[in-house]
Amino acid sequence: MPWPRLYPKIFDFNFQNINSYGRKSTFLCFEVERWKNGSFLNSLKGVFRNQLNPGHAELCFLDWFCDVVLSPHVQYRVT
Repeated sequence: MPWPRLYPKIFDFNFQNINSYGRKSTFLCFEVERWKNGSFLNSLKGVFRNQLNPGHAELCFLDWFCDVVLSPHVQYRVT
């Protein structure tokens, strides 16, 4: 499941300009909008972090999107 946002403490730890153990995480920030009544509506925002299983943040997002959000009858815009 995605985080609702990237928390300040995690941001500060991971995005300091130093090379140190534990600072090699990948974060994927996303916004998913659904088409409804002639326009895109802002519906879902969040953050995924790389994990041991399934791994890359991108794969975590795609697994979540396909399993939880995706419907064949809805048009989406993903940023």
